[in-house]
Amino acid sequence: MLLLGFLIASTAFLSEACRIGYYGPDCNQRCSPYCGWGGSCDVNTGHCTFDCLPGHTGLDCRNRCPFNCGRSGNCDKFLSYCLEGCKTGYKGSTCDFYCPFNCGGDGSCVQNTGSCPQGCKAGYKGDSCYSSCPWNCGGNGSCAQHTGSCLQGCQAGYTGSSCLLTCPYGCGGDGSCNQSSGSCLQGCKYGYSGPQCSWKFK
Repeated sequence: MLLLGFLIASTAFLSEACRIGYYGPDCNQRCSPYCGWGGSCDVNTGHCTFDCLPGHTGLDCRNRCPFNCGRSGNCDKFLSYCLEGCKTGYKGSTCDFYCPFNCGGDGSCVQNTGSCPQGCKAGYKGDSCYSSCPWNCGGNGSCAQHTGSCLQGCQAGYTGSSCLLTCPYGCGGDGSCNQSSGSCLQGCKYGYSGPQCSWKFK
């Protein structure tokens, strides 16, 4: 018991005796240069006492954080997951997966879910932009990310919010009609009349 007490006391004395930045029985081993908060480490193990400098991880902070960690590149000391999001275009706890290819804007996505916060590229919809817009969407083919309604009208001959309905048969010209009301935009074919060219006369 006396010997055990002596060893405990000696260890405590050693902890107080080592200068910050050093450890070991003779306090002549340097702590990792990547230990944060003044560079202190455990006098017995050399493990960093506090967090690591940004960009480093591990008990002695000598390992690099995942390459695609965002902002300052900081990650968790023990689990290495990125603490400040990911670089643009990446997702996952350690940012080692690509965002969905069809994310719009700068191509960024939410780190944990992969959903696209800046909408989708033209022609795609859904939280992660995996689904295609209705093929009858006009313009560049874009649609609302969550509802799928066409944003630039419909291709000639189609109507409705998602352009899934056909225009009235009697529409003239290229057969186009108003997306909301279905009224013909270029008049009626010969023999038809009315706002939707649905009245046929002889």
